[in-house]
Amino acid sequence: TTLAGGWNGETRRLPMPGAGLAEATVRDGGNCFNINSVADGDLATALTPRAAGVDQFTALLRFLEVPDGSARRIAEGAGDWVDADANPTREGAEDPVYAGAEQPYRPANTYFADVSELRAVNGMTPEIYERVRPWLCALPTTDLSPINVNTLSVEQAPLLAMLSPDRISIDAARRVIANRPAVGWGNLVDFYREPGMEGVVLPLDVQLQPQLRTRWFALDLRIELPGAELRETALVDARIAPARVVVRRWGSDD
Repeated sequence: TTLAGGWNGETRRLPMPGAGLAEATVRDGGNCFNINSVADGDLATALTPRAAGVDQFTALLRFLEVPDGSARRIAEGAGDWVDADANPTREGAEDPVYAGAEQPYRPANTYFADVSELRAVNGMTPEIYERVRPWLCALPTTDLSPINVNTLSVEQAPLLAMLSPDRISIDAARRVIANRPAVGWGNLVDFYREPGMEGVVLPLDVQLQPQLRTRWFALDLRIELPGAELRETALVDARIAPARVVVRRWGSDD
């Protein structure tokens, strides 16, 4: 999957009967940090902490100028929010912290169903949430964020740098994306030979994280009719034909 045809983020407008209008925007739905990747496991009620996902989330938050202490607290808190145990990590939080809130509640101990849930995680503030929200998604899987390096924009360089913040700088990530072949990389071997990636040693699961084909597509739909407006967002899984809608929401996503 490449950017050929200008499809990524392009809004298409279609007239509707009765002076109505439909607008549809399709985006690469995997070029984001998957907040469910802070845990691991196939059974939604038996997830375990995943250090790689927590570390990547921490790195992304830091790249977005979230203070170090807050970044680690939010990332580990997110891991405790979805994992099945009641044991908090060093900077995380479990039931006792949330039970002590002015309006007590408990962590979900399962997948984030929506990014907006992150607002309830210990350490998150409205200001931080507003800053990081555009970079996040809640895919219905614990897979590490499936970044498609053939559709990633230069502005999204932090998503590449977060894979290994000690080895890949933001500037290096920008150069890698800017130097991408016009038709995209044909294989990951060529991608890892790029200056800035060459010589970067990554754990196997992180090595396999960059993708050349997009599995997840996000659809934003707005329908305007006289006296009414309807908004829908959907997540489409295109791994196997025919593609299928796996998540659908009406109204604002927050």
